[in-house]
Amino acid sequence: AQQQALQKRDDTLVVAEGDDAPENYPEDLRRVTMGTFHSICAKILRSNGSLLASLPSVEKDMIGRVADGAVNLDSNFAIMDASNQLRLLKEILVAEKVDLDRLSVKPIQVLEAIGKIKEAQSLGQNLFAQKDEKGRPKPVSALLKMAGQVYSLYREKTLSNNALDFDDLIILTREMLLQYPELRQKLHRRWPHVLVDEFQDTSRLQLDLVKLLTSHSLFAVGDAD
Repeated sequence: AQQQALQKRDDTLVVAEGDDAPENYPEDLRRVTMGTFHSICAKILRSNGSLLASLPSVEKDMIGRVADGAVNLDSNFAIMDASNQLRLLKEILVAEKVDLDRLSVKPIQVLEAIGKIKEAQSLGQNLFAQKDEKGRPKPVSALLKMAGQVYSLYREKTLSNNALDFDDLIILTREMLLQYPELRQKLHRRWPHVLVDEFQDTSRLQLDLVKLLTSHSLFAVGDAD
């Protein structure tokens, strides 16, 4: 069921196996690994779970929030689907006494705003300190302020329970590949050829992933418009 959920979330990434493909794979599986961006990222993160807790973004989000200094995040992480995320967020909103009705905001909107905060941070941006073309501070929306209010607790609850959401799969894989060039080189040997379907729908973070994973050849398929 988890795999089916992943398949519905994004486009297809196909990577052709190279010399490092496991020898015990059937020949057809040794030649091609196919999946969505999220499922391929989950595969990479689980194979390198020992690196997760030491990623800068994870350490930053958990600093001062774990008594013994250890982050309970490893290759056995659970993947939270939308219903799990909403359930956790609603618990946090109640605990923090955040009144969504006052601003006519739905929990799913707060969840989407949290995702935007994470994405911006991964790209070195701060949504709370943006400026317009004249260099003046841009006003921060009430929705973004609300998401910022619960962001830290949402991250703490997620990571401390050895769980990741769909955004994390993309963001942390990108970060891991940037932090560990030896891992990139290993994946380049394993997957020398990369094919991306529905390329026109590729996000900035997904495009970064494609660049990080590509070494020998890239074949992209997309709509002309």
